[in-house]
Order: sequence, then C-alpha cells, then structure tokens
Amino acid sequence: MRYRFRSRADFDSNDWRLTQPRFSEENFPKNLPLIEKFQSISSKAGFTPAQVCLAWILVEYPNFIPIPGSRNISRLDENAKSAEIKLEPEYVKQIRQFANEADNAAGTRYAEGWIPEGKCIPREQWKGE
Repeated sequence: MRYRFRSRADFDSNDWRLTQPRFSEENFPKNLPLIEKFQSISSKAGFTPAQVCLAWILVEYPNFIPIPGSRNISRLDENAKSAEIKLEPEYVKQIRQFANEADNAAGTRYAEGWIPEGKCIPREQWKGE
C-alpha cells in the first residue's frame, strides 16, 4: 500500500493539514523522504504505514495508549489490528531512527496560534513517562 498523499494536490481542498506548516508548498516536498522510509518498512512488514507506526508506539512505550483518528469503520479495524502486530527488532530500531530524524522535519507541527501557551514543557525536558 502506497501512501496516498504525495503532493498537496492529493488533499481535499478543505483538509485542515493544508493550513499547517509541515504541509506548506515549501515544506511538504522536504518531508516526503521520511514518509518514504516508513513506507519501505511497512511494505517489508506487510502492514499499512499506520499499523506499523501504532505497533511501534506500543513496543517502544508500553504505558502509552495511542488514539489514532478513525473516520470510518475500515480505518478503525485497520488501527485496531495494529495491537496484534509483532514488529521485528530491526524494524523497531529503524523506526526509532526515523522518529529521531522527524525532529528535523521541515516546518513546525502546528500553525502559530494552534498551540496553547504555557501548558507544555519543552520537548527536551520530557522523560517519556
């Protein structure tokens, strides 16, 4: 399964992501290589990229409960099946590297004004619990 969003034109005109910096005309193409890395692992593992990402979260952070967006029953089923996936250790290691690289993604995650002020600690202070 290939990632369906290869350019901004692939999004519906009212998709909220088009308002976010990482999906801008300038930044979106710069972030595609990271998506392609996840796509490579998901293809090898035989699962969707979303399933691989959710399964990785469960391996790396067993105390976390990921809550993915699910707009329809097929996505809900797809996401739920990720809890049954046992990722190969090499994939877990590769995804950890990709996650670290994502810190260098082009553009901020949210547009200015979307992040509440004073409610978050700086990321470097977070201890993972």
